[in-house]
Amino acid sequence: MKTALRVILIITGIFSLIYSIEMLAVLSFNLGYLLPGLFGALIFIAAVFWDKISSVTNAGIGKKLKIAFFICLAFVILSFTIMCVAVRVISNRIPADEKDVVIVLGAGLRGEQVSSTLALRLDKAAEYLRRNPDTIVVVSGGRGDDEPIPEALAMERYLTAGGIEPNRIYKEDKSLTTLQNFKYSKVLLDGLFAGRPYSAVFVSNDFHMLRAGLMAAKTGLDAEGFAAPSQFYMLPSYYSREYLALLYFLVFEAAF
Repeated sequence: MKTALRVILIITGIFSLIYSIEMLAVLSFNLGYLLPGLFGALIFIAAVFWDKISSVTNAGIGKKLKIAFFICLAFVILSFTIMCVAVRVISNRIPADEKDVVIVLGAGLRGEQVSSTLALRLDKAAEYLRRNPDTIVVVSGGRGDDEPIPEALAMERYLTAGGIEPNRIYKEDKSLTTLQNFKYSKVLLDGLFAGRPYSAVFVSNDFHMLRAGLMAAKTGLDAEGFAAPSQFYMLPSYYSREYLALLYFLVFEAAF
C-alpha cells in the first residue's frame, strides 16, 4: 500500500512539474503557472525521501511539525474543494436579460491584441449584448507595465470588430486590479446614470466568478455574474492562483 502511494505521488509530482515547465516556457512568467510545479516538487520530494522523513517525524518536535503539517494540509484540501464547488455553482448561473449595463473585466493583452482569456470574456459579453440591444457595455482595464496600450482600448476594438456598435461601449482605462475594475466602473456608471438606479452584469471567466462577485459587492455594485469559459488545459494554474488570491482577499481586503 505504501509503495503504491509513493508511486502515485511520484507520478503526480512529475506531471505537475512538466505542466509548469511547459506553461512557463510557452507563456510569460505567472504565479499560477509556477504553483502546480512547486506542489509537484514537494510531493515528489516527499515520496522519494518518505522513509527518511518518517524517521525524523516519529517523535519530539518532528512529530509536532508533522501533525501541524497535516492539519494545514487538511485545511487546504477542504477549503480548496469548497472554493471549487462554489465556483462551479456560481459560474452556472445565467443572468436575467435587459440589464442596463455589462461590465467586462480586463485580463491582459498580447501586444495590442486581447489575450485568449480576455477574448472569451468579450465573446460572452457580445453574446449578451446581441441578445439585449438596449444594454451598454463598460470595458474595464488599464495599461499594465508590459502592455503598450490600455486593455480597455484593445477590448473596445475587439467588440467593434465583432459588430458591437461603438456608441454602446464605454471605456474604463485606469484600473489595474479586479477591485479597481469594479470601483472605477461604478464611478463611471454613477456619473453616466446621474444618480438613477441601474442594473448590471459583470463578465469574467468561470474560475474568477466567486472572487469577482465578492469584490463587486465590496464596492457596492449590485451586479450578476455571467461566466465565460476557460481553456481546459489552463485550469490547474487558474484554480491554484485563484485559491491564493481568494484567501488574500478574505484575510486582507474583504473587511476593509
